[in-house]
Amino acid sequence: MEKWIKFINREKTLLIDLLFILICILAMFYIFQTYTIKEIWIKIIDWNFNWKWSVKWYGLFAIYWIEVILVAFIWDLLWFRLNYTFDFFYTELTQFAVKRKRLWLLVKLIRIQYSFNKLTYYMRLGWISYYIDRRKELKDFIVSFTIFDFVKTMLLRMFKFPTIIAILLTLATNDMTKDTGLWILREHQAWIKGNSFLWEHFTKLSALVILVLILFLWYFVSSKGVIRRSIAQANRKKLEDVIQMHRQLTIHILGLINTGSENLEYAFRCRESILDYWIYKRYPHTFEYYFPERWGFRDSTHFHFKDIPEISEIVTEFSNLLSEENRNISLWFSRYQYELIKVLSRVRIMKIKYYEEYLFTRNGFSGVFEPKRSEFDEQLDFVKEEIKEIQEHGEFFERYVLNRYIIEGMELLYEHYRYIHALNRLLHVDSDKIGRVLRMFTGKE
Repeated sequence: MEKWIKFINREKTLLIDLLFILICILAMFYIFQTYTIKEIWIKIIDWNFNWKWSVKWYGLFAIYWIEVILVAFIWDLLWFRLNYTFDFFYTELTQFAVKRKRLWLLVKLIRIQYSFNKLTYYMRLGWISYYIDRRKELKDFIVSFTIFDFVKTMLLRMFKFPTIIAILLTLATNDMTKDTGLWILREHQAWIKGNSFLWEHFTKLSALVILVLILFLWYFVSSKGVIRRSIAQANRKKLEDVIQMHRQLTIHILGLINTGSENLEYAFRCRESILDYWIYKRYPHTFEYYFPERWGFRDSTHFHFKDIPEISEIVTEFSNLLSEENRNISLWFSRYQYELIKVLSRVRIMKIKYYEEYLFTRNGFSGVFEPKRSEFDEQLDFVKEEIKEIQEHGEFFERYVLNRYIIEGMELLYEHYRYIHALNRLLHVDSDKIGRVLRMFTGKE
């Protein structure tokens, strides 16, 4: 009972999220089980027309706009909390898989987590986000949003999607649009049947065409037009360079996946030896005195981890992609597919040592899993409570360091695999047959 009380006190946010998700699911199930889509649509229209605002088209538009904002906010909040809940269960299940040495289960969970994150990326609107408080430096104040930028961003976010949907719904339900549609139909029929009408307006149409041609000609010969065309050509050349960098990365990443998977599988199989090694390095005298039956490796060279020479090339290529010169084009190109933006968002903070630590190279292993010796180790006058504390330190290290590095290392490998898989599919010679045919006919190849 006490365990459940502690769990409830510790995971209040999780329980609230589960309750919120359950209510949303039950509400949607009840609505779609009780009513058809047509009945739901009719009820929404009846509800909206009961308001006094709906007499005028702009009042009806305001009602739809508010409703779309509320639905979008709840939708984004649902996926936001669903993502938080999924991460909790994913963490617990991956820890279970590592502890029980279920390698197949761990890989399945990583693939499920990646697919869920990809689904969330496309389903969310991005209106709700975490706020991470950190110490601001001078450069943060320099590049931070002004009040005008913040208000502009919020207004664009609120008005872009809801306004378009609200306009479409207003046009579909407002009675005024019927008269407008009939007038357009009558004018269209008159235009087709009346040759005299076309002839009467031919001179006006010719003048309009000439005016448009003059404006285009002025744009092409003006300094602004020349500058814009030069910028477009430069951006195209820069995009070609970025694509070539991505293509070069696939060669190095294949070697990273091959050797990195061997290191991670080896670390997964000998977790107990790594744990004993860490305890021995932290408390060598205590370990030999109190745990003589637990024999672990005494030196990092006893572990058969391999170096990955491709890491330096990968970090260099990604650094070039995210340099000040190429960053904007790289991020613009990567948004084309989730697999690309996922890797770039991670490698922004990745350095050589992070790759080596997560993929258990020799340098990475010695840098993370060789702790400083405890200053109390040589006293050898530990009581039972202190021995228990050492065991608790070992359990903490096992869960939050050793297991975490194994899990994140496998996530890193899988993300890079999906990256090169998506890139090979995207850059394959047969990936754009229809577009190539269209460009051939239009002379834009």
